[in-house]
Amino acid sequence: MVIVVNILLLIAMLLTVATVPAVLSLRHLQGDSAVGVILYFLLLTPRWVCIAIALALASKRRAFGFISPSTGRQLASVIGFHTLAGVVSIAAVVMGTGPHSDAFKPWALVLSVLLPAIVIVATFFALARTTSGGALAVLPWRLGATAVLAVVGAGGTTIWWTDRADRLESRAYQAASEAKHAHWMHTQLDKLNALPPDAPLAAYFPWLGLSIDELRDPALARVRARPHLNDDLAAMLRSDHAVDALQFMWLWMPDTPAELAQPVRDAIATLPAWTQRTLDASPATSQDASSSTAASNEEWDETTPFPPPEPVDLWSLSQATVVLATRYQDSGLDFRTPIQQMMDVLQARKLPDDEFASDPTYQARAYLETWLKR
Repeated sequence: MVIVVNILLLIAMLLTVATVPAVLSLRHLQGDSAVGVILYFLLLTPRWVCIAIALALASKRRAFGFISPSTGRQLASVIGFHTLAGVVSIAAVVMGTGPHSDAFKPWALVLSVLLPAIVIVATFFALARTTSGGALAVLPWRLGATAVLAVVGAGGTTIWWTDRADRLESRAYQAASEAKHAHWMHTQLDKLNALPPDAPLAAYFPWLGLSIDELRDPALARVRARPHLNDDLAAMLRSDHAVDALQFMWLWMPDTPAELAQPVRDAIATLPAWTQRTLDASPATSQDASSSTAASNEEWDETTPFPPPEPVDLWSLSQATVVLATRYQDSGLDFRTPIQQMMDVLQARKLPDDEFASDPTYQARAYLETWLKR
């Protein structure tokens, strides 16, 4: 048994030595690098097991007589202390990989390197003394054990206090953020509610592009409640806001009124020229739809205009065009001619096939081409 204990203590000491470089390199781990904390567990856990088994076997040999003559009390005491020390040492290492890394690196060295080494050496000498038939001097050993326990307690208390302070600070920050967000939301709702009932329909459209349900849904409800919504849309479809009206009907009017078939056809007839102007103004416009809605997904402060402007982009307008043309396909109106003209403008401005990822016409052409081939 003594040989087994000594082998376990030797393995534990080697693992402790191997822990030193890792503890010395402790730093604040963030993002993907945070998984690096697992490496410390891979070193600390096998050592903890080796020391625990060694302490249990040494207790059966009554190596810790300075605690109590009873092997049961010795075992309970040393395993209880070892468990506490193990938890505190791991906590110190974890804290050493957090924002307080510089402050807890010394604690990690003491609790996960120095104290385990002391326990290993003390267990070796206590077992050797007992095996040789000698007796331990009770007072010095108890004073030493008390000092070790005090260091563990001090480290644990420091870790607990720091963690508690961090939690309180985090809760205070979260409460302040929630209060700020609530105030911001209240401000924006007031701004939305301040729109008069006879406000132009276009004034509501920026609100409909938001990803914030609490703002978008009331705006949509007010638009749908307008007593002359179809007349307002017909006027927009024949104005400079035609593309906005087309996008609104695509997204928010699944049941398109028959009376709007001609205004929709008139609006689509303006799209070839609109497409040409759009490509001339921003030839490098990305086909990525996420860029057009990124602004509406951000939290805007009170000094920033809100809702943010969100111009209709080419790819979404091409979808709106083919969807509405399909809905009105039985109206007897000619949608194919203006859509083909829009397609011709896109074809004239397309990039080579190997540059499709940066081609602003690529997705729009795909939508229109699919519709035209039907």
